[in-house]
Amino acid sequence: MKIFYCNIQDFPSDTTSLLQRLPQSQRSKINSFLRPEDKLRCLGGRLLLTHCFGADYDSRVFYNAYGKPFIKDGLCFNLSHSGDYVVLALSARAVGVDIQYHEDGDYISLSRIAFHVSEQQYLKSCGQLKETFYSLWSLKESYMKAVGMGFSMPSSSFSISLTENGPQFDTDTGYTPLLIPFYLEYSLAVCLKGGAENVEVENVQF
Repeated sequence: MKIFYCNIQDFPSDTTSLLQRLPQSQRSKINSFLRPEDKLRCLGGRLLLTHCFGADYDSRVFYNAYGKPFIKDGLCFNLSHSGDYVVLALSARAVGVDIQYHEDGDYISLSRIAFHVSEQQYLKSCGQLKETFYSLWSLKESYMKAVGMGFSMPSSSFSISLTENGPQFDTDTGYTPLLIPFYLEYSLAVCLKGGAENVEVENVQF
């Protein structure tokens, strides 16, 4: 499995040359965003997809019943973005990826909405509240994306434990969750159907 990522702060202030690498339909979608940072994140995602699948990838993308994109008879992929980073996970097996920038918040209250009861209890007793919250949240969302349901799956319907041997589902799901070392103030997680495999991480410069 490979994870490709880019930092939108590395893009030139004038992104015309980057936009010209993409078909007009994709440029129009990028320009439909109102906030500059959203445009850059969308651009980063399209550039990563082009890097992995070629400029004509859009014509080969289909969507499942829950809106998850896939390429028929091709490698499985998943995109995520947060803060300054856009990431794309690529695997021969079903995969989900999630990146989260560590924003301040009322993590205990948020956990009551989004976490399983056992995760709520663990969060209350841990010593690193912010880091633990985002580790669990990125792991949970990566699983929801890997199975292809996204937020159609209640995030409180399953639980993950953070153990000395890494994250583990508390019941057998047929998927493997992984936390990937990344930059300070970010949590990066992937979830892969079946067992674990080696993960390569590559910073793509555009």
